[in-house]
Amino acid sequence: MRKQINHARRNATFDRSLMRKRGYEQIGSGAFSRVYVHPDAPDVVVKVGQREGAPHVRSRYRDAFPDFASWIRARTVGSKFFPKIYDVREEGEAFIVIMRRYYKPPYGTYYPVHGTASKLTGEWTSHKADNRFRRALEKLLSFGVEFDIHSANVMVDGSGLPILTDPVLWRKP
Repeated sequence: MRKQINHARRNATFDRSLMRKRGYEQIGSGAFSRVYVHPDAPDVVVKVGQREGAPHVRSRYRDAFPDFASWIRARTVGSKFFPKIYDVREEGEAFIVIMRRYYKPPYGTYYPVHGTASKLTGEWTSHKADNRFRRALEKLLSFGVEFDIHSANVMVDGSGLPILTDPVLWRKP
């Protein structure tokens, strides 16, 4: 694993075209970032993004993922439901995070993370809550973030454990 992490550290860049030239394949994207994997480091992903996201979210939110990743690295927050973070780099509004690779859960799999988050924030939801996720999410609320929990942000590890890969946003004033 160390070899894969070092490969990602040496080759990660903010330049998308250079990532492709270095052999990285984009395997995911969202409003704030893109996720890449390299065939020589299949168990590690490189997430490259901007705190200011796509136009449809730019006016209301900023990405809290680099902060979330830094909190995990510093052991400020921790949970078996949070991703394994190997490195966090920031330059101005841009960030690179190197982390363990996680996978989409099997089709039709439901994890009651959204219901738990809604219950903690007092929002109405028809989703049921699950106390397994409560402690992990409560700590995040203490930082003043908002939850961004949806199917693309709940993935699974190799054993099928749900991982909250990117569960938070900052709301702009």
